[in-house]
Amino acid sequence: MRLANGCDIVDIQRFSRSMKRGGERFLKRLFTARELELGASRLTEAEYWAVRFAAKEAVAKALGTGIWRSGIAWRDIEILKEPQGQPYFEVKGQALDLYQSQGWEAKSLALSHDSFALATVVLFSTE
Repeated sequence: MRLANGCDIVDIQRFSRSMKRGGERFLKRLFTARELELGASRLTEAEYWAVRFAAKEAVAKALGTGIWRSGIAWRDIEILKEPQGQPYFEVKGQALDLYQSQGWEAKSLALSHDSFALATVVLFSTE
């Protein structure tokens, strides 16, 4: 069995300032249309977006790279939620290529926020 993990923490106040400076254009640069649709009622809630930003970073770290290394872009990683509310992620583009080439079979995502936004990712393989 193989495991990989990644985590990231984001200062919500700092992220909020970036949101105010960049507006909707800032969010469109980081998040997919599907993510923006899911969060449409929360466009001004910095903690909602900051924890999803942290999750994207955590996924990239679990893959052994960061955003932009190996060609991974922000929108190659989508942070979504199950009907019951449990978060999960999907990868596409270069992130999907990397995920598949590394032979990952399962994944787990946990999110938390208070003054900071925290995300942890674990990837599993039976290889």
